[in-house]
Amino acid sequence: KPPAPTTSPPAPTTTAPAPVNPQVASTVATGLNVPWGVAFLASGAALVSQRDTGSIVRIDPGGEVAQLGAVDGADAATSEGGLMGIALDPDDESVLYAYVSTRTDDRLVRLSVGSKKLGKPEPLIKGVRSATNHHGGRLLFDGKGHLFLAIGDGAEPDSAQDRGSLNGSILRLNKEGRPA
Repeated sequence: KPPAPTTSPPAPTTTAPAPVNPQVASTVATGLNVPWGVAFLASGAALVSQRDTGSIVRIDPGGEVAQLGAVDGADAATSEGGLMGIALDPDDESVLYAYVSTRTDDRLVRLSVGSKKLGKPEPLIKGVRSATNHHGGRLLFDGKGHLFLAIGDGAEPDSAQDRGSLNGSILRLNKEGRPA
């Protein structure tokens, strides 16, 4: 039987973090409506999704903002959803992927994007359970052309452990929305 310890471990030390005083270097654009996702074009312009209006704007390097249009079906009126993450096809910047919540579900869509307007969204994955929050919706392409999609748990945390549910998952997809 080991002997009982005769000393107590040292008390943990805590130090307050240094105050943060961020400085705004410059304002790029104003008047945006809940900017959410950003995708950069080769020109340096940025496409920005606006969650609550379901629209996408193009912000040129000089700060000029141009409305490209709304993504059909995006709905933020009944939840914290709407138009969320966006990602440009790494091989064709006229193709944009977006994660949206609609009145009935959350979904991954693909659409064309021009210098002045958006095309009609083509659903690649639909029927993902939606809720008033926990939508997820971040998108990212890796160096091999795989699209990663983070899907929220739809306000049901246990769904992340359910292999039969897309909710609470990170999917690796090809450009057609199929498992990669």
